Amino acid sequence: MMILWAIGYFVGLYLYFVIDIILSFIIGKITGMYMMSFSLFGKEGGRASRTDSFTWRKCRFSLIPTYVFGKPRLSSKEDFIYTFTKQIINILLFGGFFLYVMMSFNTGYLVKNIMRGMSGGTFMFSIVILLATLFGVFTGDNKTLYKLNRAELEKLWNGSSFSEINIYPGLAADKSGNKSIRAIQWSLCCYNAMEKGDYNALANYLRQMDEMLKTPNGYNKFIGYTQCYYHIIFYSSYINLNKANAIKFYDVIKERLESDMDPNGRRVLAYYQYYVLNRPDLAIVSINQAEEALAKRTGSDVFTDAEYRFEKKLIEEIKTHMANDSEAASGENPIIRGNFF
Repeated sequence: MMILWAIGYFVGLYLYFVIDIILSFIIGKITGMYMMSFSLFGKEGGRASRTDSFTWRKCRFSLIPTYVFGKPRLSSKEDFIYTFTKQIINILLFGGFFLYVMMSFNTGYLVKNIMRGMSGGTFMFSIVILLATLFGVFTGDNKTLYKLNRAELEKLWNGSSFSEINIYPGLAADKSGNKSIRAIQWSLCCYNAMEKGDYNALANYLRQMDEMLKTPNGYNKFIGYTQCYYHIIFYSSYINLNKANAIKFYDVIKERLESDMDPNGRRVLAYYQYYVLNRPDLAIVSINQAEEALAKRTGSDVFTDAEYRFEKKLIEEIKTHMANDSEAASGENPIIRGNFF
């Protein structure tokens, strides 16, 4: 009987995800959200804007789908409504399914026990997801950091620069906190430090970020941590050149970085190609693509002004260095290195 229950449980998990994705589309439509990433069976797709096409690449093989619904300027209220409306509906649906099967479904030993495993598994899984979200995001220090992140992101949307936002590295360093929430704060800390030119603080943030991303089998490749890896690769490629470290983290998210056509992905790749690989021919292609992507984001609801200014500054910086290096190589002028920001 346990084997039949187990078979039913795993079938039920897929039923749960199918229903959850359908509900995500429906409730997301109401709140203006859309699917931003999806991965299954070693394939991963992602996009920043609703109007963008999905960019597909290889990823770690998994039988369980991973997906993220959202939008660039998602409010706390919209996030709360989307999350808990969907999960309460899941509990009602799968709870009703479980009661029906346990009380009324008596068609044969084999089918009956598979159905019991399926209905019981989906019902319990929906409860676990609700509790994990409730205690992992919307209570205690997680709730505090979640609200603080939202407040600072809203400042960026309203025109503040990265140097003007408040940061909370102490809360981000709390290892008991939700990693996805901590990752957002660490990213804000890094942007703040880079814009201020505080590289000692930046190095400290990146070391702690590195520890957070580690797993027993390597590094966590969840798409929500992508910006963390971009900060590390950029730092190791340019601010404090460490080719071995840059290569190590590049290898962790190679497929994602190489396929990312957004301005920050192209910019990070260009710096890596120029300073780590010593391939200016590749770097100039990537930096031109970064400029094209940045032009498309001007005035959109995807990039804040702070991000736009940040990326434009770094695009111009590497173009200047490449031009100066080229002139120095031809013997026309000495190499001129400006300070970062």
